Amino acid sequence: MSEEDLLSELKTSGLRTGGRRTPLREFKGVLDGIKTEPNQYQKTDVILWFSELDVIASDEAYPFPITNLNITYNENEKSKWGVFADSTRKFVPENVTNVAALLESLMGKRLHMKYTGGHMMWDRDKGMETARECWELVGAEGGEPMTVATGGASDTAKIALDLMDGKTIQEWNQEVFQNPAVKVDGALIDQIIGNTFFPAMKEQGNVTVDDDGILHVAKEQS
Repeated sequence: MSEEDLLSELKTSGLRTGGRRTPLREFKGVLDGIKTEPNQYQKTDVILWFSELDVIASDEAYPFPITNLNITYNENEKSKWGVFADSTRKFVPENVTNVAALLESLMGKRLHMKYTGGHMMWDRDKGMETARECWELVGAEGGEPMTVATGGASDTAKIALDLMDGKTIQEWNQEVFQNPAVKVDGALIDQIIGNTFFPAMKEQGNVTVDDDGILHVAKEQS
């Protein structure tokens, strides 16, 4: 099944009655895209990609202009996906019933996302409903649909590496997250934010740092 077909199969309404991976708790950002990935529990994660971040609340300092939210898809209304899907109702047309249509309606808009508490959900271990925290869409501002370039992992890693040349690490951090291909490569973004990508490139001899803190990409890599 293609990505487009899968997005069309995932519902935002008609759900059955029945994890946060970032320090962010509230922010505004431009929605650049939505994609899906299988997770370790044989379920589907829906990943929302944001850029141009305005951090409102966070458990720790978050200096990056980009983030992604992973919400596990679940057809139960009383689920984290159910809470998020319900929160989109006032910001999308009534005929939006799947994730593909949700993407078309919200793509390129500046969304206000908030991690809210008090959502009662079934806890299998406790055998009762307990209060959970979930991501909700609490505001949306204008915007135009965007076309996001994509590429394979090796392609985007090469792009990120090439962008280092002639910059300080701080300047590179500001520019690399704005690249449309890089910012939809979740694995690469995790490496950059986790500070493993640059050390690996340096250790492999792909980039060096001069006495002024300027990065230089090896010619055979550029």
